[in-house]
Amino acid sequence: CFEEKPFTGLFISRYGNGQIKIKVNYKDGKAHGWRSTWYENGQKKEELKFKEGRIISTRRWDENGKTIYQSRPTGIAGLRKMAEEGSSMSQFELGVAYAQGNGIAKNEREAIMWFRKAAEQGLPAAQHNLGLLCVESKKSKMLNVRLAEIDQEIKTLERVLLDKPALKPIMTAQIAPRKLEKSEFEKQLAEVDYKNDTVAAKWFRQAAEQGYHPSQFVLGAMHLKGQGVPKKKVVACAWFVISAYYGNEKAKAAIESLSRSLQPEQVVEMQKLSK
Repeated sequence: CFEEKPFTGLFISRYGNGQIKIKVNYKDGKAHGWRSTWYENGQKKEELKFKEGRIISTRRWDENGKTIYQSRPTGIAGLRKMAEEGSSMSQFELGVAYAQGNGIAKNEREAIMWFRKAAEQGLPAAQHNLGLLCVESKKSKMLNVRLAEIDQEIKTLERVLLDKPALKPIMTAQIAPRKLEKSEFEKQLAEVDYKNDTVAAKWFRQAAEQGYHPSQFVLGAMHLKGQGVPKKKVVACAWFVISAYYGNEKAKAAIESLSRSLQPEQVVEMQKLSK
């Protein structure tokens, strides 16, 4: 209140050195809009957004300007704003929204982009989700196999054409549809060009090395299959042991199943690796 009436306007208080300490807007006696506070050195300390006395967002900094707390934004627009400002958690959550179609149209490429931004800032959950989206699908593998087959067929027909020019009408009639099929498969493959097991394994490893047990388990499974990484049973089992150490129940079952097939010297090597 001001002069016994609910105050509407801007209130400011200052430190002894003249530096602003608090700045807040009021409407009918309630905080409405921004309420900001500063450290005595001039660095912003806290920023609250109010709506008729109710806090709708919060952000705090330490004396060096590093964000130490940021409330979860409401809605996709708020999430996007904070993601664009560089918040790794908001980038991750926006990636999840795009991946699941939660509050926004499902878009795997957008999910990839936001997961990558958060992953590059070292967020293990984002690195793991990025890895999951990059794992080659059955469709992408099938397309690659069929493209290789078509390429071989075209080369064979072209060699025949060189050896027997008289067969040009027949060979051309056989080559043309294959080239058309190749072009169509290439278009489909371009839509999933981010599907790459080697890239996926790279992101899983980054998360795994930070103690993220879901990635440790997946990385073990990839080594077991030779999917994007060398096929090594001992390395796979070592990652399962590490994942189990961090609490992954699936990894415990995998160790029990896999360890029976290891030779004594392999068990010793696995123990060294996992340690």
